[in-house]
Parts: sequence; C-alpha cells; structure tokens
Amino acid sequence: MYLLPPEIQLDIFKFFNFEQLSNIQQTNFYLSNFFKEYADKLARKKFYGLRDVCIDKSNLNQYNFYTPKPELYDLQLSKELENMWKCGIEESIPMFLGEDDTTIKFVACIIKESHDFEPVACYAEIYLRFPNIPKTIEEMKIARYLLKLLFNSFFGFVQFNEIIFNPKMIQLLFDENKTNIPLQIHSRIAYLSVYNKFDDCLLKFILNHLNSNGLDATLDQDSNMEQCINNLFKLLTIGGNKLPYVCYEFVVPKLCNLIIQHIETSKDLSKMVKEIRFYCVVGDLMTSERAENIERGEDIDYIP
Repeated sequence: MYLLPPEIQLDIFKFFNFEQLSNIQQTNFYLSNFFKEYADKLARKKFYGLRDVCIDKSNLNQYNFYTPKPELYDLQLSKELENMWKCGIEESIPMFLGEDDTTIKFVACIIKESHDFEPVACYAEIYLRFPNIPKTIEEMKIARYLLKLLFNSFFGFVQFNEIIFNPKMIQLLFDENKTNIPLQIHSRIAYLSVYNKFDDCLLKFILNHLNSNGLDATLDQDSNMEQCINNLFKLLTIGGNKLPYVCYEFVVPKLCNLIIQHIETSKDLSKMVKEIRFYCVVGDLMTSERAENIERGEDIDYIP
C-alpha cells in the first residue's frame, strides 16, 4: 500500500465508509495523516439530520449537552491568529445571526441516522451547545472544534428555523485553515428561514458554507421583503453551481418577475439555478416566452 502513489491510495480509500476509515486511522499513524490530508475527498460520518434549537436559560438544565474533552479542542494558535481572536472577542462577534440576536441560545441537534437515512425507531440526539458570543479563547476553540465536527459530517437534512451561522465568525475561527476540509455543512436538502437581519450574510452563508442538493427557504412574514429581494435574486442567478434546486415560500411577485425578466434578457444563464419553485405567491406574474417548463397551480409557480 505504501509503495502506491497517493492518488492511487486515495482512489482505493474512496470505497471505504467512515467507520472503516476511523478504525484504520486509530491504528496506523501514516494513514491517519493521509486521511487528514485528503479529508475533503473521503467519506464523512452520516447523520439523519441537523437542526437548530433556541433554548431559554431557564430550560438549559433539561438538556444533556455534549462536552468535548480539552485535548480534543486544544490546538496551538499562532500569535497572529490569537490576536485576531482576541479582537473578535472584544468586538463581541456573534456566532449566529437571527431575528433577535440578543436572546439566541443555540443548540445543534444531530439525529442519529439509519443506513438509508430513514429515521430509526429509537434514535439518539446529540446536543452541541455553542456560545452566542464567545467571550474567551477557550470558547473560541470549542466553537471551532464543534464546527469542524459538523463540517466533517453529512446530514440527510439541515434545518435552521431561527438562525444561521455567522460567516464572519466562521472565517475568523478558521482563518488559518489547516484542516484540509471545506468549511461547509453537507446535506441532501437544506431548510432555512429568512429574516431581514441576515442581510448580505445570508448569501455568504449559503454560497460559502452550505453544500446541498437543494434549498427550501421560507421568508418570514413580518420581514420587509424589499430588503431581502436583492440577495434572494442574486442566489438564483449565480448559485447554479452550488444548488441544483431552490424553493422560496411566501415571496412577493416582484422577485418572481425579476427572475422571469432575467431569463428573458440575459445572454448567459449558465450560472443560474436550474430548478426554481415559488410557493404562496400572491399577485400578478409576468409571462415569459423564453422560460421553459413553467408549471402553474393554485399554490405553485415552478420554473425548471
């Protein structure tokens, strides 16, 4: 095995599942380093799903949170990165963005999966508690370690109903990224709720930190839709390489008409999302001669 070129070794280990790779990694120092170097190309641990849970302080004792051992997250920081982290702590950069950042207490709930991603009769839930605003270097290290666990996993679904991870914090935590893994949460399908406060961070989070076969985004009914349209439109027009399918629920006709107009006038649609669905659109829509396979119904406008 050791005499084979690295690319041949990699092709062989691509046939191994996560458990098999983990067993080898625990007993072979050379292959352990090899797996770390090519972590982004090898199998990830699979879970049924990942979702956010916002918990009030008074209810925290009802949950059994996963507590990593210090040796798991105690990495050696360069002086430059340590100073950057200290600046981030002083600036009180939040870990998450939501409708009301001041009350967020976030827990990622990872649901154990079965082999075919169907929920088992009795599954376990692992609660990962992130600080809303890290206040110490140790909290920054723990947050980085927990994020790395998520990035190294694959989920049947990802569901964020109240928050998204702050792209600025992810960038800060992994500024000297030596993990050789994409800083992305991988899933079959992602469900997001969209709030005004996400602003440009929503687009950055989806394009840089989500890797999914599809996105289902629900727009908050209390949001000012005008503030969201630009980012939602941009995602549909440039996100095709990241997302083959996008669905928006509770959208205004203006966004739908902008997409139809873009299809009519653009000379290059290669970067556009290939399949777009709009649910619960109230108002008049433009007609299009260029857009193909538009399906209309009482509750759906569908542009594949």
